[in-house]
Amino acid sequence: MKDQQQIERFVEIAEGAGAVIVPVDSITAAVDYLAQQVTGTILVPAFASGRRCRIAEALKSAGVDVVSEGFRVNAEQAEAGLTGVNFAIADTGSLALDSTDEDIRLATTLPVKHLPCSIRIRLLPMVWKRLSDAPDARA
Repeated sequence: MKDQQQIERFVEIAEGAGAVIVPVDSITAAVDYLAQQVTGTILVPAFASGRRCRIAEALKSAGVDVVSEGFRVNAEQAEAGLTGVNFAIADTGSLALDSTDEDIRLATTLPVKHLPCSIRIRLLPMVWKRLSDAPDARA
């Protein structure tokens, strides 16, 4: 599958499952969109692409109430959690997230809304093909 076809497939399946996909062309556009859509607190744990683009600072500058620590205390009243995405799977409309860090787990599971954000998403056509290409771990 070509890249554009994979993107279209991912969007079709994800939206069919109830996700809202909002493509933006810059961090500024993403921050503007989030500032308009989220009126309450956003939990923003530390994640690699978020640190690189300084998303928490940009959201704060836009007037968004951002919590970056103390998630156990603040998660209950948060409207949304914003996290990075490791990769997406076109044929399932799924996202894969690194949830090793407790703050990331809290940001994805406790608020009513989860806002997965990716600067450059790695989109795989289907996970089974990729797994079948992997070397056998038992060998």
